[in-house]
Amino acid sequence: DLAGNPATQATRDIVHDATIEIAIITPIELNNIVNDEEDNDVEISGMTSDVEDNQIVTITLSDGVNTVTSTTTVFDGSWTAIDIDISGLTNGPISVSADVADVAGNVANDLETIVLDNTSPIADSFSTIDTTPVLTGKGDVNENLIIELDTNSDNIIDTTYSVITDTNGDWSLDTGATVPDSGTFPVLNDEDVIQINVTDSSGNSGTGTVTISLDTDGDGLTESDETTLGTDPTNPDSDGDGINDGQEVNVDNTDPLNDCDSNGGTPLGNSDCDNDGLTTDEETSLGTDPNNPDTDGDGVSDGQEATVDGTNPLNPCDSIGGTPPVTVTCDSDGDGVLDDQEVLDGTDPDDDCDSIGGTPLTTSDCDSDGLNNAEEASLGSDPNNPDTDGDGIDDGQEVIDNTNPLDDCDSNGGIPLPTSDCDSDGLSNSEEETIGTDPNDPDSDGDGILDGQEVSDKTNPLDGCDSIGGTPPDGLACDIEIESDLVSPGVNNGAFRIRFIDQFPDNTVEVYNRWGVKVFETKAYDNNENAFRGISNGRATLKVNEELPVGVYFYIINYRNNGQSKTRSGYLYINR
Repeated sequence: DLAGNPATQATRDIVHDATIEIAIITPIELNNIVNDEEDNDVEISGMTSDVEDNQIVTITLSDGVNTVTSTTTVFDGSWTAIDIDISGLTNGPISVSADVADVAGNVANDLETIVLDNTSPIADSFSTIDTTPVLTGKGDVNENLIIELDTNSDNIIDTTYSVITDTNGDWSLDTGATVPDSGTFPVLNDEDVIQINVTDSSGNSGTGTVTISLDTDGDGLTESDETTLGTDPTNPDSDGDGINDGQEVNVDNTDPLNDCDSNGGTPLGNSDCDNDGLTTDEETSLGTDPNNPDTDGDGVSDGQEATVDGTNPLNPCDSIGGTPPVTVTCDSDGDGVLDDQEVLDGTDPDDDCDSIGGTPLTTSDCDSDGLNNAEEASLGSDPNNPDTDGDGIDDGQEVIDNTNPLDDCDSNGGIPLPTSDCDSDGLSNSEEETIGTDPNDPDSDGDGILDGQEVSDKTNPLDGCDSIGGTPPDGLACDIEIESDLVSPGVNNGAFRIRFIDQFPDNTVEVYNRWGVKVFETKAYDNNENAFRGISNGRATLKVNEELPVGVYFYIINYRNNGQSKTRSGYLYINR
C-alpha cells in the first residue's frame, strides 16, 4: 500500500462450467398425439446432462396463441412432468418446450411438436323399425373412423366396419348393404340393442345406442308397445274400428282396444257402445242412437224397450214405466192422431187401427189375418179384410200356404166364389157345377175345346168325342176302325182286327163270300178269342172250322155307340 506494507499473494481455484443439455423423450403419450382421454393428464419426460438434482425444468405447451406451463425437478439426470392439462388449447400442432438451468446459470432447451386432437367422433342414438339400420354420426372432415358394434349386449364386439366422414364431417353406415371388416351383422329382433363404438385415428371414441323397435303391422306402435298395451302386433287396427292403433295411442289418445272409443272410427256391428243392451247393428236396424242408451228420452233404455218390453225405443210415448219428456205430446199408438183427440173421437188412443183420419202402423195387423199392414200393402190385399179374395182362407194363411190371397181360385181348402171362373174356360164356377164340368179344368173332356166354347157350340163338354174341331184324348174310342182289310197269318196275328170294338161289346160281325153266302157270324167280337181268322163257322153247306179259300169277302158290323145303332161294312181279302 502507500505505507509500503507488502501483501501476500492470494490464489483461488475456479471451474469452467459452460455446457449443459436437456432432451424431451418422444413419442409423447405413445404416439405424439394427445386425444380426449389424455388431454387433461399429459405426461412429458426427459433427460438432462450436467444439471444438478433439484434444478427446475419448465415445460411450456403452446398452440401458437395459448400456452400451458408446468414445472418439475431434475433427479439423477431425469425429469417427468405429469397431469398437464392442455384441454383448453386449440386442436392441431402443439409445440412442447423444455427449459432448465444449472446452478452455474447455464441453460438448456429442447423443442418437440405433438398433435392435440381431443374432438371425439359421435355415433347417433335412435330407435328404428329397420332390422338392418343405417347408422350415422359425425367426426372430423374426411376422417377415417372405426365402427365397432356389440349387437347382443354382451360387451363383446361382434362386427367391425371402416368409414370415412364426408366434407361436412358426417358419416353413415348401411348395415344391410356394407360388408364388415370383421364379423357378421346378425338378424335382429324387436327390442334388440346395437351398442356403437366409433373411434378415430387419434384414439378418440364416441358411443351410441340403436334400439330395434319392430312395427310388424305398420301401425306406428312397436311390438313391445303393443305387448304392453295388449294390442295385436300383427293387426294395425286391433279393435277393428277403422283407426289404426298408433293413431289412437300417439295422436288421438283413444283406446285401441275399444272400438267404441275413437276419433272418426266406426264401431263394430256386434258392439254395444252405449251399454243399452243393443248392438250397433241392432241400433242401426232400429234407427236408435248407438251412442245414447235412451234414444227417445223416456227413461227406459233402448234395449229394455226393444228386447224385453216390446215397446218402441224411438217413441217416448210408448214405454212401460217410462216418462215422456215434458216437451212431448204423445200419440201413443203412432197413428198420427194425438191421444187427446182420440179421446174426443171415441177411438182407442192405444190402438193404431182404431182412429178417425189416422194411419195405422205398417207393423200392425188391423184385420188379424196374420199379415201386417206393410205386408198387405206389398201384396195388394185389403189390410181391413182378413180374407181379401173371399175364399174362406185368411190372407196370412194363404201366404203360409204359398197360395194367392187375391185369387179365390187359389187356396188350400178354400171355396172359390160362384161367380169366378177358376179354370178360365168361359164358365163360372156355378155354371160348371150345374152342368157337371170340372171348375178347375178348362177342358173337362180333354178334347182340346174349352168347356165354355163347347157350351156355345152346343156340343157336350163332358164327351171327348163330341166337339167342333176338337180331338178326342188318347185312348178314347169314339168309334170303331178297321185296322186292315187283309186277313193273313202275317198280319195282326192272322185276325180281322177291328180297333176299339172291345169298347162297344154290343156288336155282331158277319162275313159273306162272293156269292152272298154267310161264312162267319159272331156276337161280342173282341179281336182275340172271338175273331175272324179266315175260318168258316157259317151255314151247313160249308164245313165249320174249315179254312176259307183265298179271295174277296164282304163284312157287316152292327154295334151300338152311345145308345145309337150303327153299321160298318166293307170288303176284306183272305190270303194264305
